[in-house]
Amino acid sequence: MKRLISVVIATAARPERAQALGRAIASAHDQQPVPEIIVVVNGTGFDPAVAQQLQDDPRVRYDYQALGSYPAAQRRGRELVRTPYFCYLDDDDELLPGSLATRLARIDQTDQPDLVVSDGLRRVGDADVGFCERRPAAGEDLMLDLLRENWFASAAPLFRSATVELDFFDGQTKYFEWTLLAFRLLAAGRRFVLIPDQGFRLYDSPVSLSKNPGGVLASPDLLRQLLALDPPPAVRDRLRRRLANAHHGCADAERQAGHAGAAWRHHLQSLLMPGGLAYLSFTRRLLWPSR
Repeated sequence: MKRLISVVIATAARPERAQALGRAIASAHDQQPVPEIIVVVNGTGFDPAVAQQLQDDPRVRYDYQALGSYPAAQRRGRELVRTPYFCYLDDDDELLPGSLATRLARIDQTDQPDLVVSDGLRRVGDADVGFCERRPAAGEDLMLDLLRENWFASAAPLFRSATVELDFFDGQTKYFEWTLLAFRLLAAGRRFVLIPDQGFRLYDSPVSLSKNPGGVLASPDLLRQLLALDPPPAVRDRLRRRLANAHHGCADAERQAGHAGAAWRHHLQSLLMPGGLAYLSFTRRLLWPSR
């Protein structure tokens, strides 16, 4: 049967994720129309039993790459897409019933957007809350809104394969990769449509990359990449102010780690950015770290 949509799931296939991975696959397979489910196992730390189960699962198109990298697996999944549309699903999240049909109905309309972004839920304890507090209204600057609050979750967009090509996925960005992807698409003039329907549920995971302290140190590089996309002046100004804050965050993290030289470098860079003088008093913490 010819499929219309691919759902890409990148996973390390570790035993502690097996149950959640099964839930993710089931939530995708239960969609109408039924998608092609591409599962890319990456890294050498996978559980052989989990990997074998995936290979034996008739619902799944299995792929393996030895490099243990989520962004590389994400790109590999895009390489394997052979359907007109595709989306992503983390191995510990799920698609809500009717999610793909709703997005497909919108992306098929006569204006033919390049991607349709749904709203969603986040599971906190035993209850669901909205994924984000505020989504952009019609006509608002999507870049500025992304800097206010990230509404571009990994499971939110349905992409048109013909216009969201492989080159948008660099296979390297480990942190904030969805923010960078959204900015790249907007900078390239791809057309976004946001719909209010709740299409996914995200689950908090203690091993999520988004909670890794390395994300603090990676944030200045992300902001420089966003600036390199030559965004509009209002977005550029906001990014430069964010860069001052990001360097300050790195300075404090390096100070606490005992890396005095790196802390000073980030602190001086923060002072040079718009709004950076707000962090001038932090100099005392570096001059007299024991106080």
